[in-house]
Amino acid sequence: MRIGVIGLGSIGKRHVTNLLEMGGHEILGCDARVGQDGWTVGLPIQAVSDPLIVWDYKPEVVLICTPPSSHIPIALQAIRNLISVFIEKPIAVTTFEADNLQHEANFFGVNVAVGYQLLACPSIQRFPKDWTNLHIWDRQDIAMWPKASYARDLLLDFSHEISMALFWAGSMPSQASIDWESSVRCMVHLAWTDGRTARIELVGDFKGYERGAISDRGSWTFDREENDEAYRTELRAFLAGTPICTAGHGLSVIQILGKAHNHE
Repeated sequence: MRIGVIGLGSIGKRHVTNLLEMGGHEILGCDARVGQDGWTVGLPIQAVSDPLIVWDYKPEVVLICTPPSSHIPIALQAIRNLISVFIEKPIAVTTFEADNLQHEANFFGVNVAVGYQLLACPSIQRFPKDWTNLHIWDRQDIAMWPKASYARDLLLDFSHEISMALFWAGSMPSQASIDWESSVRCMVHLAWTDGRTARIELVGDFKGYERGAISDRGSWTFDREENDEAYRTELRAFLAGTPICTAGHGLSVIQILGKAHNHE
């Protein structure tokens, strides 16, 4: 299969490495840094700096691993070329953009997947869904993340936890709000009409790494090996045409973020 990977930062390189291990794929990487002094891809693939070359390459699928603000224009170009698209989380920055993307994908009949790889973890799928109260947390030191070319938005970067709450609830919440303790600490509150509630604790200045969840029906703890395998599982599913996380789920996450912002 001919695959284009746009964005060769840490996550893009992870996907390329997994694709190479799977074998049988022709991969063209694209990153604006290609050709710059001192920067190398570090992987045995052809790489270019101009995204236009990707479309000339005529890939069957494209993986978009660029900053969130650039997801939509790249994805729309792929969709209009009838190329299946895998977009790293989040699908977009605004509800309008995400909704427009899903509309275009439906119109052209193109598969769109979103990279919320935790949904591919067996432990996530087994988590009891008959809970009433749920607490999810993600605490880490974002100052230790690789440097990026865009300002990190805590809610977008930690949208995985909102994705998990949505997956475990099986429906959209009727209410969403945010309490900010500081620019790198907040609590997202969700509520459903059937009485269920969830709170999502997002911390970006924690000296260490903690990720987990607990409800009145069970608990979950992040496992790195399971997470590494989940990246491969979601890629296999996407390439088979049966994405684990669809554009609809990605849109729902952005809609929840929009609701929460509107109720600050």
